[in-house]
Amino acid sequence: MRRFLRLKNMGLPVNNCRRYLMEYLLEEGDYRCRVPLVFFNVPADGTALKCFAPGNETGNVRKAGLRNIIALLDRRELLTPGNHCRKCIVPDVVETSYVWELSPAPALNTFRVLASR
Repeated sequence: MRRFLRLKNMGLPVNNCRRYLMEYLLEEGDYRCRVPLVFFNVPADGTALKCFAPGNETGNVRKAGLRNIIALLDRRELLTPGNHCRKCIVPDVVETSYVWELSPAPALNTFRVLASR
Protein backbone atom coordinates (compact mmCIF):
# COMPACT_ATOMS: atom_id res chain seq x y z
CA MET A 1 0.00 0.00 0.00
CA ARG A 2 2.88 2.33 0.67
CA ARG A 3 4.02 1.88 -2.90
CA PHE A 4 0.53 2.55 -4.31
CA LEU A 5 0.22 5.63 -2.14
CA ARG A 6 3.64 6.87 -3.27
CA LEU A 7 2.69 6.29 -6.93
CA LYS A 8 -0.64 8.09 -6.47
CA ASN A 9 1.13 11.03 -4.83
CA MET A 10 3.45 11.16 -7.88
CA GLY A 11 0.37 11.63 -10.05
CA LEU A 12 0.36 8.16 -11.57
CA PRO A 13 -3.03 6.59 -12.35
CA VAL A 14 -3.84 4.63 -9.18
CA ASN A 15 -7.62 4.28 -9.09
CA ASN A 16 -7.98 3.86 -5.33
CA CYS A 17 -8.54 6.99 -3.28
CA ARG A 18 -5.93 8.14 -0.75
CA ARG A 19 -8.32 7.56 2.16
CA TYR A 20 -8.69 3.85 1.27
CA LEU A 21 -4.94 3.41 0.81
CA MET A 22 -4.17 5.09 4.15
CA GLU A 23 -6.82 3.17 6.09
CA TYR A 24 -5.66 -0.11 4.57
CA LEU A 25 -2.06 0.71 5.41
CA LEU A 26 -2.93 1.64 9.01
CA GLU A 27 -5.34 -1.32 9.34
CA GLU A 28 -8.19 0.82 10.56
CA GLY A 29 -11.36 1.47 8.67
CA ASP A 30 -13.51 4.47 9.45
CA TYR A 31 -16.60 3.79 7.37
CA ARG A 32 -19.99 2.14 7.57
CA CYS A 33 -20.56 -0.46 4.89
CA ARG A 34 -23.35 0.63 2.54
CA VAL A 35 -22.71 -1.89 -0.22
CA PRO A 36 -25.87 -3.96 0.47
CA LEU A 37 -27.87 -0.82 -0.34
CA VAL A 38 -26.01 -0.25 -3.60
CA PHE A 39 -25.22 -3.55 -5.30
CA PHE A 40 -25.13 -7.32 -5.12
CA ASN A 41 -22.20 -9.55 -5.84
CA VAL A 42 -23.42 -12.29 -8.20
CA PRO A 43 -20.83 -14.98 -9.01
CA ALA A 44 -21.19 -17.32 -11.99
CA ASP A 45 -23.40 -19.76 -10.07
CA GLY A 46 -26.11 -17.06 -9.75
CA THR A 47 -26.00 -16.69 -5.97
CA ALA A 48 -26.86 -13.12 -4.94
CA LEU A 49 -24.60 -12.00 -2.10
CA LYS A 50 -25.34 -8.86 -0.10
CA CYS A 51 -21.76 -8.95 1.15
CA PHE A 52 -18.54 -10.56 -0.01
CA ALA A 53 -18.25 -12.49 3.27
CA PRO A 54 -19.49 -16.11 3.32
CA GLY A 55 -23.01 -16.70 4.60
CA ASN A 56 -24.59 -13.60 3.11
CA GLU A 57 -26.61 -15.23 0.35
CA THR A 58 -29.99 -13.68 -0.39
CA GLY A 59 -31.10 -16.07 -3.11
CA ASN A 60 -30.18 -17.26 -6.56
CA VAL A 61 -30.91 -15.03 -9.55
CA ARG A 62 -31.03 -18.02 -11.91
CA LYS A 63 -33.77 -19.68 -9.87
CA ALA A 64 -35.78 -16.78 -8.42
CA GLY A 65 -34.84 -13.84 -10.64
CA LEU A 66 -33.23 -10.63 -9.46
CA ARG A 67 -36.51 -8.69 -9.28
CA ASN A 68 -37.98 -11.26 -6.86
CA ILE A 69 -34.88 -11.30 -4.68
CA ILE A 70 -34.88 -7.50 -4.40
CA ALA A 71 -38.61 -7.44 -3.65
CA LEU A 72 -38.14 -9.78 -0.68
CA LEU A 73 -35.36 -7.74 0.93
CA ASP A 74 -35.99 -5.38 3.81
CA ARG A 75 -33.61 -2.50 3.17
CA ARG A 76 -33.65 -1.52 6.85
CA GLU A 77 -32.35 -4.99 7.67
CA LEU A 78 -29.43 -4.44 5.29
CA LEU A 79 -28.22 -1.44 7.28
CA THR A 80 -27.66 -3.29 10.56
CA PRO A 81 -24.61 -5.39 9.60
CA GLY A 82 -23.06 -2.47 7.69
CA ASN A 83 -23.26 -0.17 10.68
CA HIS A 84 -20.90 -2.44 12.56
CA CYS A 85 -18.65 -3.89 9.86
CA ARG A 86 -15.31 -2.21 9.27
CA LYS A 87 -13.20 -5.23 8.44
CA CYS A 88 -13.62 -5.41 4.68
CA ILE A 89 -10.57 -4.69 2.56
CA VAL A 90 -12.31 -5.06 -0.80
CA PRO A 91 -11.69 -1.68 -2.47
CA ASP A 92 -15.06 -1.68 -4.28
CA VAL A 93 -16.88 -2.15 -0.97
CA VAL A 94 -14.96 0.43 1.01
CA GLU A 95 -14.86 3.12 -1.67
CA THR A 96 -18.53 2.64 -2.57
CA SER A 97 -19.33 3.18 1.10
CA TYR A 98 -17.28 6.40 1.09
CA VAL A 99 -19.17 7.69 -1.95
CA TRP A 100 -22.52 6.72 -0.39
CA GLU A 101 -21.56 8.84 2.64
CA LEU A 102 -20.68 11.68 0.23
CA SER A 103 -17.14 11.83 1.53
CA PRO A 104 -15.73 14.57 -0.76
CA ALA A 105 -12.25 13.30 -1.66
CA PRO A 106 -13.23 9.67 -2.37
CA ALA A 107 -16.31 10.82 -4.31
CA LEU A 108 -14.21 13.15 -6.45
CA ASN A 109 -11.66 10.39 -6.99
CA THR A 110 -14.40 8.00 -8.15
CA PHE A 111 -15.83 10.55 -10.59
CA ARG A 112 -12.32 11.34 -11.87
CA VAL A 113 -11.66 7.65 -12.54
CA LEU A 114 -15.02 7.20 -14.28
CA ALA A 115 -14.58 10.34 -16.37
CA SER A 116 -11.18 9.19 -17.63
CA ARG A 117 -12.69 6.09 -19.26
